[in-house]
Amino acid sequence: MNALRSRLFASYLTAQTLVELDFGRMLYGQSGLAVALGPYAGYRLGGSSTFVSRPFDGGSRNRDRVRDGLSLNNFRYGIRGEVDIKYFRIYVMYDLNPLFESGVDPVITPISFGIVL
Repeated sequence: MNALRSRLFASYLTAQTLVELDFGRMLYGQSGLAVALGPYAGYRLGGSSTFVSRPFDGGSRNRDRVRDGLSLNNFRYGIRGEVDIKYFRIYVMYDLNPLFESGVDPVITPISFGIVL
């Protein structure tokens, strides 16, 4: 089989607390630079995995979808940090526990980042 694409999707219910220092308001009384840091924890609600492949002889594509038994940890926890400059906020989340249950390879600790609107 020739692997074309694989996708893993997991949804979590997450709670977080952040301590924020707003340097712009403290020094100048207006919005400026703000930094936030704090823990988060979540529980997995569901997930699925999709694997798309094609035989080496050029046959039709095969799509396998798995909804259960993904060996993902049901709980996740980690540290979240945010940097806010005026109206532009960037966040980074780093999990302190592995994505998969113990005894399952590979050992991966996820990191995610993005923009808060």
